[in-house]
Amino acid sequence: MDVLWDCSIRAVFIAAAVAAVIGGLRIRGARERHVAWCGVLAAMLLLPAFSSWGPKPAIKILPAVTEASPIDSWIPVVLQNPESLPPPAPIQQPSVPATPPLDLLFTAYLGGAGLLLIRLLLGTIRAAGFRRRASMEQEGFLSSAECACPVTVGWLSPSIVLPMSWKEWPSDELNAVLAHEREHARRRDPLVQWLAALNRCVFWFHPLAWWLEGKLAMLAEEACDAAVVANGHDPRDYSEYLLNQARAIQRAGSRVGLHGTAMGRGALQQRIQRLLDSRPVPEVSRKRAILAVTLCSPAIVVFTACQLDRVEKAAPGQPTMNELMHRRADENKQQMDKQNAMVARARAITPEEAKSMAAKLKENPDDADTQWTLIRHYEFRQNVKDLDALHLWYIEHRPDSKIWTGNINPQWDRAGYDRGKALWLANIKRPGATPQMYQRAADFLEGADRPLAESVLRMGRKAYPNDSRWASSFGRHYAQTLIGSDEPLTPYAQRVRAQLDESTDVLVLVNTAEYLLPRGAMGRRDGKYVDLTPLARRYVDHALSIQPDSEMAKRVQSGLAQIEQTKRVQRLLGMASVDLATIGDGDRMLLTLTRMRMAWRQAHPDESAANAHELLDFASHHQSDPLYGDAMFEAHIVLGKMALRRGDRKVAARDLMAAADTPGSVGIRQGQFDMNLPRALIDRGDRRTVAEFFERMASKTVRTQQFQEWAAQIRKGINPDQIPTFSMPGCTQDPC
Repeated sequence: MDVLWDCSIRAVFIAAAVAAVIGGLRIRGARERHVAWCGVLAAMLLLPAFSSWGPKPAIKILPAVTEASPIDSWIPVVLQNPESLPPPAPIQQPSVPATPPLDLLFTAYLGGAGLLLIRLLLGTIRAAGFRRRASMEQEGFLSSAECACPVTVGWLSPSIVLPMSWKEWPSDELNAVLAHEREHARRRDPLVQWLAALNRCVFWFHPLAWWLEGKLAMLAEEACDAAVVANGHDPRDYSEYLLNQARAIQRAGSRVGLHGTAMGRGALQQRIQRLLDSRPVPEVSRKRAILAVTLCSPAIVVFTACQLDRVEKAAPGQPTMNELMHRRADENKQQMDKQNAMVARARAITPEEAKSMAAKLKENPDDADTQWTLIRHYEFRQNVKDLDALHLWYIEHRPDSKIWTGNINPQWDRAGYDRGKALWLANIKRPGATPQMYQRAADFLEGADRPLAESVLRMGRKAYPNDSRWASSFGRHYAQTLIGSDEPLTPYAQRVRAQLDESTDVLVLVNTAEYLLPRGAMGRRDGKYVDLTPLARRYVDHALSIQPDSEMAKRVQSGLAQIEQTKRVQRLLGMASVDLATIGDGDRMLLTLTRMRMAWRQAHPDESAANAHELLDFASHHQSDPLYGDAMFEAHIVLGKMALRRGDRKVAARDLMAAADTPGSVGIRQGQFDMNLPRALIDRGDRRTVAEFFERMASKTVRTQQFQEWAAQIRKGINPDQIPTFSMPGCTQDPC
């Protein structure tokens, strides 16, 4: 339907251009105008073929934005924890005009076109049979009792067929009628009318196709009338002959309802009026004819061979997606520059300046910049004494401060640690101790008193049972205990494992598993790295057995799958070509997906596109593979980017929608996919496609509400500040 819609718009431009030339040059001759509108007919018939297989230089009917988003630009960002986002909500489509589904529209089109094509085919067959049944007369034409008026039948070798009453006509009337029909035959008007009928079948929904068929028929009649008069027949007598034919049709009740004929469909009153007009139509000069052809031909060729680029503009004053990206980049750069300046300042501070800064910080403990700079200074100088003194001051005087200095390492300063421990235990016993104070106290005690740290967390949860941070605090504590315990496990680590195996607290189980994942879930024991991935998987599986719909558990499960996938990728990339020939279908899909990602990341787009096509073909035959959703989604995104690089926005939009129609995956559910293609399409004016993309993806991610809001904003002309890039599962670095 997109092709037909594009062809319909281009046909209007072609017709408008031809009409403007005819009107501007004051071309009144029926023959010349018939030739011009035949050009429009030929263009309309060629439009579908050119739209599908022809060259596709774009003609913008609205200006594009001045600064479009590059397809590959990205900005590293810290992603929000999906668990902190609003829970998935039922999809509520924005209030936009409802349109029938694409397949319903296409079905309706095929139904209408099919009926008209059947009618045209039956008419063509009837015309051929009518011609065969007609009798040949000595005068060189055919006659038949089936027709009430003269007709010309046939495409390549037209035949004139007269009604049986022709013998009763005066010789002048017979000569005039034959002159008219012979002109039809010479001009191949039956073929033109049949092509016009075919064009109407293809574009039956377009008023121009119906108008063009009638216009060509009328102009053909007028051109033949003009030829009859030019041969010496009196216009008044010829007008009387036309009236005689009209009376014969009226008596018979109809003409001959055939296709592939030329038989006087032009408006009789208008034809007679033109014949009796005292002012003859002036001949078109050679120069004016050449000028008309010169003006019409480029318009017909351009709008036939090119595609229209309908650019949807953003609301006035809206920044482009590229500008939003640069704003984010500028903000990130400013933060980075500020941090670098603070690092340089921390290195350059003298001991005297450090003492002065420490005194000022105690007067204004919430001065985050000064605190950060002073702590970095102590760390650079390895000044443990003054650093721990600052920690102890905050524990004693500002235990619930908005900013925090950190903890004391008991291996470096045992006395300082013991002093801090006493202060924290005193703080949490005081009235008004906050949840944050309990959590900071537990973090501090992690250094040497893990069982006590757990007891503090339990005290805090008992005092503030509704605080949402306890699951994260317990998960971090248990993960640190399991990662840092030597073999054989300490009694406390054994107790933690037993507790987790019997726990029904889904959030604690999932948080523990999540904290086991960083750096490939490798814990150091006895100087060796131990893979804790199986332990993390055990806790996630335990959580899902209790609450199968836990989004956080699914997200951690996705992280575990990525770790396993990374290991599989490393194994596959290290295999010899001979060994790769024996790998299974799942490994083959992963290898092709990895090669596609690597080729795009290494700026080899053609190789990446080839891998994408191979991936689509392979994945289509292995839909049960866990990688199927990611493979189909990412392959379409890559092909969409390639299309956009070629300037083919329509193909890019089609691939984006194809990606949206893939079944999704655990990774996509967490929003882990490239956002650069939709951002680039917004800046190139294809807002409706991107809005529909987010509407379709909303139900497939945990960011349902945000995607729906983005779609609604895009439809209103607002450019949402989308996070530019998400990492894709299995990528070793951004951007993927």
